[in-house]
Amino acid sequence: PSKSSGGPEKKKKRKRREEELGIGIEGQLETFSSYSKQLSRTWLALFQHRLPEDGYRHALKEMKEVILPKISQPILLFDFLKESYDIGGVVSLLALEGLFILIIKHNLDYPDFYPKLYSLLTLRNLQASHRHKFFHLVGLFLKSPKLPSYMLAAFAKRLCRICLKADPGVITWSLALVFNMMKRNPQIECLVNRIPKDGGALAFLDMKAFGPDPYREDEPDMAKCKAMDSCLWEIKTLSNHYSPKVVTLARNFTDENAPKLPIEMTQNLNDCYSSLYETELAYRKNQKPAIRYQPQSSLAVAGDDLCDFYEGVLPAAAE
Repeated sequence: PSKSSGGPEKKKKRKRREEELGIGIEGQLETFSSYSKQLSRTWLALFQHRLPEDGYRHALKEMKEVILPKISQPILLFDFLKESYDIGGVVSLLALEGLFILIIKHNLDYPDFYPKLYSLLTLRNLQASHRHKFFHLVGLFLKSPKLPSYMLAAFAKRLCRICLKADPGVITWSLALVFNMMKRNPQIECLVNRIPKDGGALAFLDMKAFGPDPYREDEPDMAKCKAMDSCLWEIKTLSNHYSPKVVTLARNFTDENAPKLPIEMTQNLNDCYSSLYETELAYRKNQKPAIRYQPQSSLAVAGDDLCDFYEGVLPAAAE
């Protein structure tokens, strides 16, 4: 004999659940809202399980365009996104994008967002294979007009410090981002020009006027790293860089004729040592070498030591 499918109470619960999901008599979803509810529950049920790293990466890449629009209550994804951030690397970056969407569009209160972004600003992440995505998101996150001055100063200082060890592509993007931040937030322009405490003349990017750099690079708290008390002397160092693009961007900070509008940040993202070498090689192929050569009509020129030597030696040898 076939087993019973359950008692009356169990059948009532199943029927109530089918009505909530919009399931018809034949067990099919009848309305769009019923499809949406079921899809939302499916995603949330999936994200309750521990996924492989590739699974996190794939899900987070589809989070903005595919998953979030289908979730009836996107705020329920917070736990999954927070767990994804703890994995590290590109997964952390992609998780921050999802958290940013929840903050902007769904009023999520997450005060640790920018401290986590600050911790991700490392030379390794800026030079990784996924750096184009990283650059785009960091530029997007730092456009917010509500960021406090100490936080903007901390991001600007960390980016400039990384530039001292980075390749030209990272440097050009970082300098453009810092320049744009200052144009949008004049309150941090003191990082490139400030009056010394002793009342001396206005100093442009000169740390010697203030003594040792107070910035604490290893301090994770942006409010305690003392970036606002520092100066972006790194930009002055980069004005002597071997790359002309870097020099041009570095000198924009003190040039009165510098552009007043934000600089495009994506045009030099692909610059690296190999691309610079190929560009320089192609440039030199189209130019004749610069030489200073005067053709001579004789082996020795009258009046020099070699001519005097031969005038004394040759006649004696002929005799």
